[in-house]
Amino acid sequence: GMKLLTHNFLAAPSGLRDREIAQVQGAEEQGYPLALQNCSIQIVEAAMDEVFLRAMAPRIDWAALSAAVASLGGKEALGIGVPLPSSKEEAETMLEQGGEALQAMHRALVEVRVEEGVLACPLSGRRFRIRAGVPNFLAPVENDLY
Repeated sequence: GMKLLTHNFLAAPSGLRDREIAQVQGAEEQGYPLALQNCSIQIVEAAMDEVFLRAMAPRIDWAALSAAVASLGGKEALGIGVPLPSSKEEAETMLEQGGEALQAMHRALVEVRVEEGVLACPLSGRRFRIRAGVPNFLAPVENDLY
């Protein structure tokens, strides 16, 4: 399945339509973060790699991760014990604390896997299927049957 770590770095492919919408709206960011919709997830237990978490933490958009967790049912539904950081600075503090805070970050970024669902572009509204954990950006969803 697609890890929320992967989701945190995904943006919708930028086409001419997106650039036109961005110009009209004065948007700086195009197609990020993608909204998760109608998702089925799986929790896959994995060994925690503290070195990896510490290296990735400054690169994570924590607000986007929190929105993704909320859209999947919230931290309680995903077995995340403590609130996730909302900023890079807060993530740094949590990394220093270790323990349950580190485990929460690991669970959200590595163990939560999106198996099926839809990614929606916040700018254009285009939707892209996720099947077997793989997002398909080549064929946008054309109808609401999914």
